[in-house]
Amino acid sequence: MITMEKIFKYKNIFNLLGLMLGTVAFVNTMAYQGLQAFRYFTNQSNLLFLLVFLTIYFKKDNNKNFKIVAFITLISLTITGVVFHLLLTDTVGSNSGVIESIYDLNNFHNLVTHTINPLYYLIYYFIFIIDNIKIKEFYIGLIHPILYFIIILLLGPITNFYPYPFLDVSQNGLAEVLKMTLLIMLPLITFFVILLTTLKDVLNKRIDYTKIEET
Repeated sequence: MITMEKIFKYKNIFNLLGLMLGTVAFVNTMAYQGLQAFRYFTNQSNLLFLLVFLTIYFKKDNNKNFKIVAFITLISLTITGVVFHLLLTDTVGSNSGVIESIYDLNNFHNLVTHTINPLYYLIYYFIFIIDNIKIKEFYIGLIHPILYFIIILLLGPITNFYPYPFLDVSQNGLAEVLKMTLLIMLPLITFFVILLTTLKDVLNKRIDYTKIEET
């Protein structure tokens, strides 16, 4: 029978794998696009992923601010995975099985950044991150996406660059973009933030982490 105690014995392996996945994402991002790639929410989220595992690797995860960064990373990567697969990919034809998107899903780098890393971190967070944000502090998870929306909407008219179709004011108009972000996406993101925070809180109450850490 697989128990939490047994899983925790392999925590260092999970840490190393996370560090490797984060490094793959970062190196490929820099190789393909350079620093400008970090205009995309996906790449920012994956950079946070790498920073979390670097913090763990250098044993700095006992810092009081680590749980904040770890939680923001959880929400940002979850948004990355969900938004990509729901809004940025379209199946062409009922039987074709062909996926079209602004990315190439056949590219291993995009598979890592949009699917593997979000799923891996979601699992890792719920198992190995012990110190969690309190439910009343759920708003912390909204910091990154809200700041991102604001910056893109402010700089878009100046740079004429919008990283995602649903944020493109030049194509959709400001009213439509605000409707999408404020009336549709923000409430949904808030719901997922509260849901994930609540689930983690329930899990923490069911698991005796003190006993696990002693084994």
